[in-house]
Parts: sequence; structure tokens; C-alpha cells
Amino acid sequence: LVAQLAEIFLVQAQQKGVILESIVNFSGVDYVVGDQYRVNQILMNLLANAIKFTSRGKKVQLLVSASYPQPGQVMFKFMVRDEGIGMSAEFLQRIFKPFEQESAATVRKFGGTGLGLSIAQNLAHLMNGSIEVTSKENQGTQFTVTLPFELSATAKVNEENSGEKQETQILPAILHGHRILLVEDNTMNREIAMAILEKVGLLVDTAVNGQEAFEKFTRSLPGTYKCLLMDIQMPIMNGYEATRAIRSSSHAEAASIPIIAVTADVFAEDVARVMACGMNAYVSKPLDYRKLIQVILEVLEKDTVVKK
Repeated sequence: LVAQLAEIFLVQAQQKGVILESIVNFSGVDYVVGDQYRVNQILMNLLANAIKFTSRGKKVQLLVSASYPQPGQVMFKFMVRDEGIGMSAEFLQRIFKPFEQESAATVRKFGGTGLGLSIAQNLAHLMNGSIEVTSKENQGTQFTVTLPFELSATAKVNEENSGEKQETQILPAILHGHRILLVEDNTMNREIAMAILEKVGLLVDTAVNGQEAFEKFTRSLPGTYKCLLMDIQMPIMNGYEATRAIRSSSHAEAASIPIIAVTADVFAEDVARVMACGMNAYVSKPLDYRKLIQVILEVLEKDTVVKK
């Protein structure tokens, strides 16, 4: 998990000129039982903020250690430490409240909704853990997340892990060299998705709204893209509008190009709307990247069968 997070955020850190380090300091743990997806969600929020608020030449660290409070249990401590702009003592008192930002100037300069830390705290509490913060203005910030896990070393876990390794080795060979168009207006989401997709061998072009996606696709030569990964909620032209525009265009692949929706709305009526506007499949937000790759594979395989 730590290695994957470091790889994902390395690109973002390099673009800002920020130094990113991950240091894992524990031993004696083979497998633990816990919610990897939610741990990932917490740390992604914290790392994204740390890089966002840290200037060029400064450092961001992810430090992981473990203790063993009782038999069969391991307590992991995740520390995200940065040398960024820091926070005032007054703001630290309300930092975990929804929609809180230090100032209007911060919002204008860095963006964001103020929801990430509230979500991170709720997830930590749901896993019987805690999240704490220390910070000083212009001296950086440290978030400490402490989470308990059960120890496990069963054969079943070994078998499942072996299968995951095999899948990871096979996927790049299948996907390598295919080009897709990723349509996503959120910078962080776009960069993280790009890192994952490129890791499995895909070539990725990007668009930041539906209008740009429509223009890039309709100007491309037939065969340029194997599929489009289309966010739904976007400015200028949303995913529904962009898909309808693409399907009604004069491009040679207007009717056949696979389009995968990325949506936070997964009620039956929302899924029906996705399909009705001409999309082929959907993945839900927040993204489960294993599921995303699986859906891309399924779409590409169907596309290959149809062409044969």
C-alpha cells in the first residue's frame, strides 16, 4: 500500500518540485486483516494536501511504524509530515469540521472543498482508530493516523496474494500500448488515474472537460483511442452531453468507440441514464482501481470480439 501510494504521488510531487519520501519501519508482520481501501482513502487525502501546501524544494514524508499492544493485534501508525505553510492554532481547533478552510485566500490559491479531513477523521474512527494533527504557521504540519489491525498468516491469504501478484504481472502485457482518452476536470484525480493507467501499460491522453474531450476525439484519426474514460460532473460540457455529442458526430468511430462513465451516482436511475446516453459501462467514485482496470479489460475484449 505504501509503495503504491508513493508511486502515485511521486509524479505530482515532481511536478511541484517537492521531495517525497516514504519510510517503513517495522518487522515481524506478514499479513494483517483490515480495510485497505479505506486506509488508502485516508492517506491519499493527507498526502494530496501535504503536497498541495508544500512549496518547491521542501519535503513531504510518509512514515509507517508498528507496535503490538496485545497478542493477535498490530497497531500501525501512519505519519504524513510536510514542510509546508502550516496552520494557525485557531484553525487547528476546527480543522476536522466539514467545509472548513483556513481563509478565503487559501481557497483562492489552493482550491478544495474542506471535506477531505472530515472524511479522513470519520474513516479513522470507523476503523477504531484516531487521527491527530500538529502544526505551526510557516513551519509545516504533521498528521498522525493510528489504526489497529488483526494479525493473520493463513494459507487463504497467501493464496489470494499469489493470485493478485499473477494478475498484476499479466495485466501490463494485455493493456500495453493501447491509448485511451481520460476526461477528468479534477487535477488530483486526473494525475492519480494517469499514474495507475500508465503503470499497467496504457498510453493516456487527457481532457479537462467534455468540450475538450469531444474536440480531441473528433479531430483524432480512426484507431487513435481504444476507449474513453469519461467523468460525469464537469464544467462547460458534462459527461452525458459529451457522450451524446460524440455519438452524433461524423467521426468514423462515433458509434463504436467504447465510453466508460466515471460517476459518484450509482443508483439504478443514474446507471440507466449512463447507458441511455450511449456509454458502454461505468465505474463508481471513489475509484477502486482494480475494478477500473477490470472494466477497461472487459470493454477492450468486447471491442476486439466485435471487430473480429
